[in-house]
Amino acid sequence: MIRVIAIEDERLIVAGLTGTFHSSRGEIQIRGFFNVSDAIEGLNDSDVDFIILDLWLPGSDPMNNLKCLKEKFPGKPILIFTGEDSLEWRKKMMHAGVNGYICKTADPCEIKRAIEKIIEHGTYFPSVSPDIQYKWKNPLNHTEQRITVLLSEGFRLLAIAKKVHLSVTAVEKTLAKLRKEYQCANNTMLIMVLTEKYYL
Repeated sequence: MIRVIAIEDERLIVAGLTGTFHSSRGEIQIRGFFNVSDAIEGLNDSDVDFIILDLWLPGSDPMNNLKCLKEKFPGKPILIFTGEDSLEWRKKMMHAGVNGYICKTADPCEIKRAIEKIIEHGTYFPSVSPDIQYKWKNPLNHTEQRITVLLSEGFRLLAIAKKVHLSVTAVEKTLAKLRKEYQCANNTMLIMVLTEKYYL
């Protein structure tokens, strides 16, 4: 069982999340809180496996909320769940160390997929909505772009290889080349750097 807390000030959304992901219905259980303080005061680190956090909570600052949660629940994955569909805030949250970012237009299937991808792979940063397209102003070729976008969306190397019609070895070599070129120690850092440089 993945024990998830959802920190969200809109009561209907909290009710929807907790009702959809009930412990009797699957492997994910969500418990709702209306602010960060209640979650921090009411739970121990051992009570939490995963955190869903609204970006904008009344009377609080997104960066400070992240800081407080990371101090109370160190190492626990954090997924931003927000109506703020902008590249600027995606970049800010990536640099702040969140594990994923999805919008409130996401249906339960995508929320479940985001949680599972982060638990499994470490990150989930799907493409922005159709009205805000990535503009690749960079030297990456089409295959490199496709691989890095799929990686940012939480796909594992085998799944990426199938989607781009390459071997896993070829995908690994492509990522190794990019990591070397952009001086990144790992794939998560690579995605952060490419987002900052080229997803304009």
